[in-house]
Amino acid sequence: MPVITIATSKGGAGKTTVCRLFASAIAERYPAQKITIIDTDPNQHSAAWFDIGHAPNNIAIIRDSTQHTVIDDIDKASADDWVFVDVEGIASVTMQDAINCADFTLLICQPSEDDVSEIFKVVSRVRKQEKVLRRKIAHAVLMNRTRASGSTRLNKEILKDFENAENEIPHLKNSLNERVAFQNMRTEGCSLNALKQNNKDSTQRKSIDSAIKNLNEVLDEFLEILNNE
Repeated sequence: MPVITIATSKGGAGKTTVCRLFASAIAERYPAQKITIIDTDPNQHSAAWFDIGHAPNNIAIIRDSTQHTVIDDIDKASADDWVFVDVEGIASVTMQDAINCADFTLLICQPSEDDVSEIFKVVSRVRKQEKVLRRKIAHAVLMNRTRASGSTRLNKEILKDFENAENEIPHLKNSLNERVAFQNMRTEGCSLNALKQNNKDSTQRKSIDSAIKNLNEVLDEFLEILNNE
């Protein structure tokens, strides 16, 4: 039962989108397995997506998790095959507890200087916490909302900064692009595959196919990293 915490200390990076994408894709890959999303964000965007009612039926939600309940909520979900913890985009006790309880923490970063600055702060917190706990905290950065047309100069510079940092910051080579389909699945409350099945427009279906391909590339890389931990 891997617990995956999806975190950032900056709002608007797209962590909830990543949570929905990963949880729904894994649910469809492994239909016999149970996936739970724990929503600790006061805005409850993961819960709102789930409540529309079209998410894969092997996904469950634990809503309104707080700094007082998140550890117990993770324990409650421990019998499930996968647990995704969606945390609020601020540095908080809830975020730290969710990271401490996780088998892996995915740090979400947009290609902007502000996002990168926050990532360095969070990684610093993680490494200090490793010393406190006297164990490794598995983590990596995922670049989100990058250009589908190819890596920009800024994106390349960011990855170079991660590689050149003292004690290199682990990161995925693949990134999630900025795609309309990722936002439309929120509106429809479903997975990308369901979004395609419900769309009859050939141009839009082609766009969704590209989004599915992008997600699968990122997810395959992430699962390989997770399996090697």
